[in-house]
Amino acid sequence: MNKKQKLIAIVIAYILLALLVFFSDFYFCLIIDKEINIKYLPGIEKDFFNGFVVNGVDISDKTILNSKYLLFPFGGKIFYNGRFFISFLTNMLFFIAFLPPLILQIKEGIIGRKTFITSGILSIIIIIILIIGFSMPLNKNTFTKVFDEQIYNYFGRDFFNTTNSQKELEIFRKSVIESFEYNKFFILNIVAITTCILTIFTILFCLIQDFFEIKNKKSDSIKDESFTKNFLKEQLINSELEHGKTEIDFKVTQLCSNKPGFEIAKKYYLISFISTLIVSSLSMIFWFVLIFNSVSFREIPFVEIDYFNGFIDQNGDVIKNTYFYPNLLVNSYSIGRLIDPSWLFFITFLLLWGFSFLNLFSLKAYQKGNVSEKRFIINNVFLLILIINTTVQLIFFLNPESYRVAFESSLYFIFEKNYLIKTVGKEALELQIDNAAKGLQSLYAAAFNPVVIFLLVAFSAAILLITLSMIHYLIFRNKNLKII
Repeated sequence: MNKKQKLIAIVIAYILLALLVFFSDFYFCLIIDKEINIKYLPGIEKDFFNGFVVNGVDISDKTILNSKYLLFPFGGKIFYNGRFFISFLTNMLFFIAFLPPLILQIKEGIIGRKTFITSGILSIIIIIILIIGFSMPLNKNTFTKVFDEQIYNYFGRDFFNTTNSQKELEIFRKSVIESFEYNKFFILNIVAITTCILTIFTILFCLIQDFFEIKNKKSDSIKDESFTKNFLKEQLINSELEHGKTEIDFKVTQLCSNKPGFEIAKKYYLISFISTLIVSSLSMIFWFVLIFNSVSFREIPFVEIDYFNGFIDQNGDVIKNTYFYPNLLVNSYSIGRLIDPSWLFFITFLLLWGFSFLNLFSLKAYQKGNVSEKRFIINNVFLLILIINTTVQLIFFLNPESYRVAFESSLYFIFEKNYLIKTVGKEALELQIDNAAKGLQSLYAAAFNPVVIFLLVAFSAAILLITLSMIHYLIFRNKNLKII
C-alpha cells in the first residue's frame, strides 16, 4: 500500500472515530433526560394499579420512569452506574484516540509509532464494550424489562400476580414502548453498532498494514547489510563525473520536492486558518446574538393565556419565567426527531470553535516549515468536515419546520409530554404548538434569515478556498514528483 492509500485509511479511521464519539455522547444525552410519570402514559387510567395506592398512601406523583436505566441493561436488570459507565467509556475513547494527533498538532516528534499502535488497540477494546452496550436495548423484551423493574420498585412484584394486574402491566409495557420511542432507539442502536464495526475494521486495517510495513522494513534492512560491502566497492569505482551528477540530482530533488512542498503547505495553511477563523468568529457572534434575543413563552405572538394548561406544569406549579432561546433553531438533525436541538451546539459551533483555537498552536510549526504532508491534509479534511456540518445546520435554520421542532424541545423540557396530551388534548395541543411556531417565525425570520444567508455565503467561500488549496497543493506536488 502506497503513502496515499495509507493516508486515506488513517483519515477514514479518525473520521469514523469522531463520528462514534459524538454519536455515543448524543445517545447518552438522549436517554438520560427522559422522565415520564406512569399516570401520564397513554392508555393508563386513574384506577389502574389499585388507583396508585400502596399501603393506603397515594404514590401517583412519585411513580416516575427514567430511561437512563437503558444504559447497559444486563438481562433487563437495572444497572445504576450505566450513566457513569458509558460517559467514562466515551471520554476514554476520545482521549485515547485523539490525544496523540493533538499532541503532534502542537509539536512533532514527541510521540512515535508505538503510541499510535497502543491507541488503536485500546480504542478497539473500548468500541467492543460499546457494541455490547448498544446491542442490549435492541431486544424488545430487555427494553420493557428495564421499565418492569422500575414499576416493581413502586408496587412490588407480588402486586402483579392477579389476572387483572397482569392485563394492566401489558398495557403499561405497550405504552412504554410508544412513549419512550423504542423504534427510534432501535434505529439509533443499529447505526451505532454499524459505525462501531466499521471503525474497528478500519483501525484493524491500518494496524495490519503498519505491521507489514515494519516487517518489510526489517527485511530490507537485513538485505541491505549483506550487500553493504559490495555497494561501497561499486561506489568507490564510480568516476568523478558520475559523482558530480549524483550531487546535482540530489540538489534538484531537494529544490523541486521538499522546499516547494513546505512552502505550499505553509501558504495554504494560512488560507485555511484565516478562512476558518473568520467563519468561527462570525458564527460565534451570531450564536450569542441569538441567545440574547430570547422571548418569554407568554410573549410569543399567537400564544394565549390558557395555552398549555394555563402554563401549569405536572407538579401543579405555575410556570412564569420560561424563555425560548432562538439558538435552538440551528437544529437540522432534529428535524428527524433523532437528536434534541439543545445538544446540537456540541456538534456544530463548539467543535468548529475548538478546532480553530487549536490551529493557533500550529502557526509556529508552519512558519518554520516543520510540517508533514499528512498533518497538512488531515488538518484540512477535519476543517472541511466541521465547516460543511455547520453549513448544513445553518441551511436548516431557514426551514419553517425548525421553529416547531425547537419550540417542542423547549416546551417538553418544562412540561411532561404525556401530561400535556392528557390535560390539553392531542389535537388542541398540536394547534397550540403550531400557533407558537408561527409566532416565533414572525419574530425571528425577517430579522435573522438575511444574517443566515450571509453566513452561508461566508461558509461556502471558506469551503471553496480550503478545497481549492488542497487540490492545488496535491497537483503541484504531483508535478514536482514527476520532475524528480
